[in-house]
Amino acid sequence: MPVKIILMTKIVSLCLLIYVLGFASSFMFDLNQNTYTTYQTQKIDTLFNDMQNKSSIDRFKKIASNNLFVICVNIIGALSFGGITLLNTFYNGFIFGYIIKITMYLNDASIFHQRITPHSFEIIAIILSSIIGLYYGNNIFFYLTDKKFKLANRQRLVNLYLIPICVFLTIFSAFIEAYVSMG
Repeated sequence: MPVKIILMTKIVSLCLLIYVLGFASSFMFDLNQNTYTTYQTQKIDTLFNDMQNKSSIDRFKKIASNNLFVICVNIIGALSFGGITLLNTFYNGFIFGYIIKITMYLNDASIFHQRITPHSFEIIAIILSSIIGLYYGNNIFFYLTDKKFKLANRQRLVNLYLIPICVFLTIFSAFIEAYVSMG
């Protein structure tokens, strides 16, 4: 198997693993009456109500800009050799898991299926963007340490085609969240 394919397989596996570890680690926090305060419940309710009271277009803009920022951080994280990309991916997995946990703790499973599941395919965009950031971070590192290292034009283009896919998935997910899940 060519070295580039092996490297890409490891990068994809690592990005998935980091997201899943972030997701799983969010469930290690105990949400019982002693640790989950009334203040936290009120804060979450306030955030949800503020978002619910916005018009659909304002919700869409807020959600899309936030999610596009996450995608950009993951891709630009290549400049840190993928370190920021991995931290951001872990953090997003953690937040998604924590939101699921809070939703299940405060409500029933139907709220989860109505409000979170329809637009959760934004996770694909987050993982794709982390693959891009880690791949290019890895290539930057190898280029700086080994002057003989060259990135194949074909592989570079394949990875750059993933960026519009990430943007499309993110915008479409924000649309579903603003107009369907919260609409």
